[in-house]
Amino acid sequence: MSVLINARTFTQEEKKEMVKQFYVFQQALENKDIKTIIAMTELPTKELTALITDEMGNVPEEYEYGKKAMTAKDMEKYKERIFDNLKPLLYIKVDPNSGKITNYFKNNATEEDKKRKYYFDAHMSSYYYMEKNTKKYLETGRIWDDRVELQYADEGLFAIEYWTPNKLTPKEPEGDGGTAYEFKFEKNKLKLYLIYWND
Repeated sequence: MSVLINARTFTQEEKKEMVKQFYVFQQALENKDIKTIIAMTELPTKELTALITDEMGNVPEEYEYGKKAMTAKDMEKYKERIFDNLKPLLYIKVDPNSGKITNYFKNNATEEDKKRKYYFDAHMSSYYYMEKNTKKYLETGRIWDDRVELQYADEGLFAIEYWTPNKLTPKEPEGDGGTAYEFKFEKNKLKLYLIYWND
């Protein structure tokens, strides 16, 4: 999957400042500093309920379908979920002094995986390989590549965490996607303002 972003023209100084502030956000996340995360989030909002999903992807009922806007108090209450849901952003390496961004990539296929031929079973919505005339199904995306990327976008910074099909597996009909995180850069301040599934 490739993401096309029509980036606004930022000066080199603005880009360095965004990366510097993104680094501050990462440090707050690593140190579980919810106050800094809150200060760097656009609130109140109905656009960030993905921050407070549980491990099954469910949000508390009062936030479903945009019923309630999330506030700083809500972020304090659900801070452990927030730290967990933002964790992929820690895989991106940034240099706050030079502004350099190093995106994350990991090929999850083992040497044994690479020797097999894979097929996609649309009925089961899963990949499989044949072993002794038996279909062996894979956990969804297990041998795909993990990628977490950060780039400049219209509003500021755009990060995405997703699994990417590699040459081992045929293309899944639905395609691939991932979680997108958008940061707005206004008045020299970087703030998280949107999270959504990008496909």
